[in-house]
Amino acid sequence: MRVRVSLRSERIQKLPLNYNYMVASAIYRKIMSVRPELGLHSRQQRFKFFTFSRLFPEGFRRVVQDKLWLKDCRFLFSSPKASVVSAFVEGVLGEPEFQITNARFVVERIETLKTPEIGSEVVFRTLSPIVVRTVVDADGRRKTWDLYPSERKFYENLRKNLLGKYEDFYGTPPSGDFQVEPRGAAKLVRTQIKNTWHRGTMMSFVARGDPALLKFGYEAGFGEKNSMGFGMVEVVKGRQQTSEKRHD
Repeated sequence: MRVRVSLRSERIQKLPLNYNYMVASAIYRKIMSVRPELGLHSRQQRFKFFTFSRLFPEGFRRVVQDKLWLKDCRFLFSSPKASVVSAFVEGVLGEPEFQITNARFVVERIETLKTPEIGSEVVFRTLSPIVVRTVVDADGRRKTWDLYPSERKFYENLRKNLLGKYEDFYGTPPSGDFQVEPRGAAKLVRTQIKNTWHRGTMMSFVARGDPALLKFGYEAGFGEKNSMGFGMVEVVKGRQQTSEKRHD
């Protein structure tokens, strides 16, 4: 289930360029104001099962030093768990102010998007960077290492991550499998979450395999740290075109 949120402001707002954590916090507040029993902050919950896109400015946009200046923007929010999306929507409708750090917006519109038909082969495009990591030995210590599409292990860990999320969500392993093949050039981006930098990838890719797994990736996000705004995709080409517009 997926919604598009349109934010408006009467004056220019100044956001940190690394705004992911602030947007995630605003989303958490909306959800928990309606359904605190969902326990999204619980450390025992391995996955949060939602993701969101980058902010897409509409009209005025300017980058000044380490700030993003804008007035109006939109973003997408998605989850395979209908109760999470419903709680987010109810929280927005109950209090339409949407605060991202010190920037204050009003939710002008929130729209439910039709889920595109997803078959056994789909071309996806990222709406937020995909983060895939591994653990390596460095100087006698274990270290978390970001992976890129040029590395084979990127695809191995991307696959394992989605299979693990699917099993955790449904309580049973998927009946099929899937593979990913990059399409076109990839763009590497760095994003700071609190005091940690994450290196992710904006890319298009062909996904082939179990339609249920591909649909789950579309709703929950591909890769890691989905609830911090990583790994959201849209359908570029499948059995039918997606209802989402291109975000350039």
